[in-house]
Amino acid sequence: MNSNLAVYLFIALLILTITYVILTYFNSRLYNEVCEQYKNKYGEINPSAISFKYFNFNFIYINMPNEKFKFVYSPLLLRKHSPLNKIDSGKWYEFINTRKTSVKVWFYAELITLLLCMTIFFVLLTCYTVSKTTG
Repeated sequence: MNSNLAVYLFIALLILTITYVILTYFNSRLYNEVCEQYKNKYGEINPSAISFKYFNFNFIYINMPNEKFKFVYSPLLLRKHSPLNKIDSGKWYEFINTRKTSVKVWFYAELITLLLCMTIFFVLLTCYTVSKTTG
Protein backbone atom coordinates (compact mmCIF):
# COMPACT_ATOMS: atom_id res chain seq x y z
CA MET A 1 0.00 0.00 0.00
CA ASN A 2 1.22 3.46 -0.79
CA SER A 3 2.43 5.19 2.38
CA ASN A 4 0.58 8.41 1.49
CA LEU A 5 -2.67 6.48 1.19
CA ALA A 6 -2.04 4.84 4.55
CA VAL A 7 -1.49 8.24 6.13
CA TYR A 8 -4.72 9.58 4.62
CA LEU A 9 -6.64 6.54 5.80
CA PHE A 10 -5.17 6.91 9.29
CA ILE A 11 -6.16 10.59 9.40
CA ALA A 12 -9.65 9.65 8.18
CA LEU A 13 -9.82 7.01 10.91
CA LEU A 14 -8.89 9.56 13.57
CA ILE A 15 -11.45 12.06 12.31
CA LEU A 16 -14.18 9.41 12.12
CA THR A 17 -13.32 8.13 15.60
CA ILE A 18 -13.61 11.61 17.07
CA THR A 19 -16.87 12.10 15.16
CA TYR A 20 -18.17 8.79 16.50
CA VAL A 21 -17.36 9.73 20.10
CA ILE A 22 -19.13 13.09 19.67
CA LEU A 23 -22.17 11.43 18.05
CA THR A 24 -22.29 8.84 20.83
CA TYR A 25 -22.21 11.57 23.45
CA PHE A 26 -25.06 13.52 21.88
CA ASN A 27 -27.03 10.39 21.02
CA SER A 28 -26.87 9.36 24.67
CA ARG A 29 -28.95 12.43 25.47
CA LEU A 30 -31.29 11.62 22.60
CA TYR A 31 -31.62 8.03 23.84
CA ASN A 32 -32.50 9.30 27.32
CA GLU A 33 -35.26 11.44 25.80
CA VAL A 34 -36.59 8.48 23.81
CA CYS A 35 -36.61 6.33 26.96
CA GLU A 36 -38.55 9.00 28.85
CA GLN A 37 -41.08 9.27 26.02
CA TYR A 38 -41.48 5.48 26.01
CA LYS A 39 -41.92 5.42 29.78
CA ASN A 40 -44.54 8.18 29.60
CA LYS A 41 -46.45 6.33 26.87
CA TYR A 42 -46.31 2.75 28.21
CA GLY A 43 -45.59 3.28 31.92
CA GLU A 44 -42.67 0.84 32.04
CA ILE A 45 -39.41 0.24 30.31
CA ASN A 46 -37.26 -2.85 29.85
CA PRO A 47 -34.60 -3.15 32.62
CA SER A 48 -31.86 -3.60 30.01
CA ALA A 49 -32.90 -0.37 28.32
CA ILE A 50 -32.71 1.37 31.68
CA SER A 51 -29.20 0.04 32.33
CA PHE A 52 -28.15 1.21 28.87
CA LYS A 53 -29.75 4.56 29.59
CA TYR A 54 -27.61 5.13 32.68
CA PHE A 55 -24.37 3.65 31.35
CA ASN A 56 -24.62 4.81 27.74
CA PHE A 57 -21.53 7.00 27.55
CA ASN A 58 -19.37 5.03 29.96
CA PHE A 59 -16.44 3.36 28.19
CA ILE A 60 -16.02 0.93 31.09
CA TYR A 61 -19.50 -0.54 30.62
CA ILE A 62 -18.66 -3.65 28.59
CA ASN A 63 -22.18 -4.68 27.53
CA MET A 64 -22.95 -1.29 25.96
CA PRO A 65 -22.57 -2.25 22.27
CA ASN A 66 -24.88 -5.24 22.73
CA GLU A 67 -27.56 -3.16 24.43
CA LYS A 68 -27.18 -0.37 21.91
CA PHE A 69 -27.64 -2.80 19.04
CA LYS A 70 -30.58 -4.42 20.77
CA PHE A 71 -32.50 -1.25 21.61
CA VAL A 72 -31.49 1.21 18.89
CA TYR A 73 -30.00 -0.34 15.77
CA SER A 74 -31.92 -3.60 15.69
CA PRO A 75 -35.39 -2.00 15.53
CA LEU A 76 -34.20 0.50 12.94
CA LEU A 77 -32.43 -1.96 10.66
CA LEU A 78 -34.32 -5.25 11.00
CA ARG A 79 -37.89 -6.27 10.36
CA LYS A 80 -40.21 -6.70 13.30
CA HIS A 81 -40.29 -10.51 13.17
CA SER A 82 -36.57 -11.02 12.56
CA PRO A 83 -34.99 -13.61 14.88
CA LEU A 84 -32.30 -11.05 15.73
CA ASN A 85 -34.94 -8.59 16.89
CA LYS A 86 -35.60 -9.96 20.37
CA ILE A 87 -37.40 -7.03 21.89
CA ASP A 88 -40.38 -7.78 24.10
CA SER A 89 -43.79 -7.74 22.41
CA GLY A 90 -42.79 -5.38 19.64
CA LYS A 91 -43.77 -2.26 21.57
CA TRP A 92 -40.23 -0.91 21.55
CA TYR A 93 -39.87 -1.75 17.84
CA GLU A 94 -43.01 0.19 16.95
CA PHE A 95 -42.04 3.03 19.26
CA ILE A 96 -38.55 3.49 17.78
CA ASN A 97 -39.80 3.27 14.21
CA THR A 98 -42.55 5.83 14.77
CA ARG A 99 -40.10 8.48 16.03
CA LYS A 100 -39.47 11.52 13.87
CA THR A 101 -37.01 11.08 11.04
CA SER A 102 -34.74 13.70 12.62
CA VAL A 103 -34.32 11.44 15.67
CA LYS A 104 -33.60 8.32 13.63
CA VAL A 105 -31.10 10.11 11.37
CA TRP A 106 -28.73 10.70 14.30
CA PHE A 107 -28.79 7.02 15.24
CA TYR A 108 -28.13 6.08 11.60
CA ALA A 109 -25.27 8.61 11.45
CA GLU A 110 -23.69 7.05 14.52
CA LEU A 111 -24.00 3.55 13.09
CA ILE A 112 -22.57 4.56 9.69
CA THR A 113 -19.66 6.32 11.37
CA LEU A 114 -18.95 3.23 13.46
CA LEU A 115 -19.04 0.99 10.38
CA LEU A 116 -16.70 3.31 8.48
CA CYS A 117 -14.27 3.36 11.42
CA MET A 118 -14.25 -0.42 11.59
CA THR A 119 -13.78 -0.77 7.83
CA ILE A 120 -10.86 1.66 7.66
CA PHE A 121 -9.28 0.06 10.73
CA PHE A 122 -9.43 -3.42 9.21
CA VAL A 123 -8.14 -2.17 5.85
CA LEU A 124 -5.17 -0.54 7.59
CA LEU A 125 -4.57 -3.63 9.71
CA THR A 126 -4.70 -5.92 6.69
CA CYS A 127 -2.38 -3.72 4.65
CA TYR A 128 0.08 -3.50 7.53
CA THR A 129 0.03 -7.26 8.01
CA VAL A 130 0.51 -7.90 4.29
CA SER A 131 3.37 -5.40 4.07
CA LYS A 132 5.14 -7.00 7.06
CA THR A 133 4.81 -10.55 5.70
CA THR A 134 5.85 -9.72 2.13
CA GLY A 135 8.65 -7.35 2.72
